[in-house]
Amino acid sequence: MVTVVRPKNTNIVSEREEKTANVLKKMREVSIEDEAALAAAKHGFLYIDLLLFPVETNDVLSLPEEDAKRLGAAIFQKEIGIIRIALTDPNNAEALSFFTDFAEKHRAELRVYIVSTASLEKVWQEYSRKPFLENLDHYRISLQGKDLEEFEADFGGLLDLKNDASKIPTSRIIEIILAGANKLHASDIHIEPDEDSARLRYRIDGLLQEIGNLPLEIYRLALSRIKMLSKMKLNIRDRSQDGHFFIMIKEDRVDIRVSLIPGNHGENINMRLLSGKEAFVSVSELGLRDAFYEEIQNAIEKPHGMIVNTGPTGSGKTTTLYSLLNSLNNPSQKIITVEDPIEYALPGIIQTEVSKDNDYTFGKALRAIVRQDPDIILVGEIRDEETAEIAINAALTGHLVFTTLHTNDAPASIVRLAELGIKPSLISSAVNIFIAQRLVRVLCEECRESYAPAETTIAALKKLLSYIPKKSGVVVPSTIDILYKPKGCGKCNFTGYRGRKGIFEIFRVTEAMGETISSLASEGEIRKAAVKEGMVTMIQDGILKVIEGITTLDEVWRNAGKEESLEELYAEILSDPNIQKPKEEE
Repeated sequence: MVTVVRPKNTNIVSEREEKTANVLKKMREVSIEDEAALAAAKHGFLYIDLLLFPVETNDVLSLPEEDAKRLGAAIFQKEIGIIRIALTDPNNAEALSFFTDFAEKHRAELRVYIVSTASLEKVWQEYSRKPFLENLDHYRISLQGKDLEEFEADFGGLLDLKNDASKIPTSRIIEIILAGANKLHASDIHIEPDEDSARLRYRIDGLLQEIGNLPLEIYRLALSRIKMLSKMKLNIRDRSQDGHFFIMIKEDRVDIRVSLIPGNHGENINMRLLSGKEAFVSVSELGLRDAFYEEIQNAIEKPHGMIVNTGPTGSGKTTTLYSLLNSLNNPSQKIITVEDPIEYALPGIIQTEVSKDNDYTFGKALRAIVRQDPDIILVGEIRDEETAEIAINAALTGHLVFTTLHTNDAPASIVRLAELGIKPSLISSAVNIFIAQRLVRVLCEECRESYAPAETTIAALKKLLSYIPKKSGVVVPSTIDILYKPKGCGKCNFTGYRGRKGIFEIFRVTEAMGETISSLASEGEIRKAAVKEGMVTMIQDGILKVIEGITTLDEVWRNAGKEESLEELYAEILSDPNIQKPKEEE
């Protein structure tokens, strides 16, 4: 009689069998990979194990699934100038021919890798994610007609939401927040989590306005959806992430640049709203008075030289330069920009973006650009000596160059360029004009109120304006009877202001100024010489806009500084006959 002995614990057997099966499976996989590696070496191709190598879904989907399956191949990685494909058969002439043509059309280098069938199937699995990604279109936001009105109604007014934020429907939170931002003409949305709630703030006309506090569950919902829209990694919470998406508001595309940074209580969200309309502001709409406009027009109509725009972040430098570029954009001109990042798409203009990950800096990009035979170049910002040198040389060798610097005023730009290693003699030869600017809020025309200022105020303003040089071409008003102040109404969301305009300082590099710059003059000496040559300061331009009823003195002082520095400056040059002295002094 045969006795069958069975183990007391069958689970032990099943575990052993499973481990054995896994080992055999790995051995088979290893042998398959070895075969692929040998085939690659035999035919002079590269080999890669894609079971261990991460692939990007979007790169894979750049080739239709039917083509991939037909050719027995896949695109597993695309980057600037390089396309990497996976093949199982090194003798697949049809696939090699197809991808050679594909790479040529995309002006990229083709790199062929031989892979195992297991590797290729892993890449093909990414096609199963296509329906999910396509469904993201349902998450894309389009605010139109009645829907927009409904979202704005849900959002309510600025004051209403402060008291009623908890009643926002969670299923439509992002649409409502964006509709509210559109309603209030906000440039940025800030969502900042705290221990018990998340603070919602809008930047409206340059100032942050607190809207209300969102419950944490609403914040988390908003955060997840923003990450999905921006194609960020949902599981990353301890590192900063950047992304972008766009929405449609009444047929106007609004690009939204998203930044996340980790905080004590969660990820802080900033969304910058970039409307295409802002990129096409005409030069005449910037707030330039006639004399300034003429000086800038003369500077940009020259065939070469540099136009330098200076000011802090958010002062409107990019909008001004885009407006100037648009005014020059025609089929006879080749215009190339290098930016960080590209804020607005400009039709007819070639735009390139710097990339830290790819070591594509302003300097390297600018070196490449000058070999592209451009007529006009925009350098988003001069940050280092290399970029400054190349930009200056480009301006001296027949190119019109637009760029920005971070300085407080126009004369300080010269000192900044010198600090970056540029010889003063080259600065005076290369630069056509320096522009400094700030943005001030514009009084709401529907509700602004006039008032009679105090005699001391009138006297102080007249004194500051009297220092404007005659050769500036700026007409100084002889009387100041009334000024205007904000009130607040429904049209301006009870702020008293609607929109912003620039106040400017235009520093033209004349022959006399060139001599001052070349003589290694100090910043103070340059400023005095600039005033004598006809420069009108930002404060003076701001005061003129106050008298014209465009803005308020508070706005000018807040953005351009106090008037004391002006008096100190002008006290030293009052003896100059070119200065328009106050009537009481004549």
